[in-house]
Amino acid sequence: MNEQPADPPRPVGEEQPRPSSRGYGLTLLVLAGGAIGTLWSLSQEWANEALSNGFTTEVIVVSGASLYPTALAGAWVALACVVAIVATGGRVRQIFGAVVLVSAAAVLAAPLLYLLLNEAITSPGSATSAVTADTRTSWWVVTAGCGLLIAGAGIVTMMRGSGWRRLSARQERQQGKQGQKALSDWDALDQGQDPTV
Repeated sequence: MNEQPADPPRPVGEEQPRPSSRGYGLTLLVLAGGAIGTLWSLSQEWANEALSNGFTTEVIVVSGASLYPTALAGAWVALACVVAIVATGGRVRQIFGAVVLVSAAAVLAAPLLYLLLNEAITSPGSATSAVTADTRTSWWVVTAGCGLLIAGAGIVTMMRGSGWRRLSARQERQQGKQGQKALSDWDALDQGQDPTV
């Protein structure tokens, strides 16, 4: 039986395969876009109420951020994780992917609660004023969509983040080569040789 020829040895000095960067930039764009979109939608008017005391009517405008501050905090955490994912690698990057997923849950809780709650959103009318109108807007839809984008980016980071390249990998290789050259120069001096020759 003929034996299969062995693979030829890799030449000395040949670069090792680089870490995969498939989906890396797209995931960061989706995460940043989802976080910024959430911050924007939460700053918009989610509801307004008209309070009347029989003589005057006061309109109270409520933003999503004032209703659900936890969702606002989750959006900021997701935006900060963009920088953390770029700066880290390996298992640490996957941990930040889990953090992104938790922040997405905080964001998605806002539109969910917004739909489930049927009572007046702002403070109820007092004995001398009554709620005459309660209007809700559709900005919760934008928040829900952005929350899903954040969740998707978190899942992809957890699954593939450890294989993505690091932004500073090339800089680390250059610093390593410079350090080796400096070390060899000192060795040459110790041996009485001129390293500049």
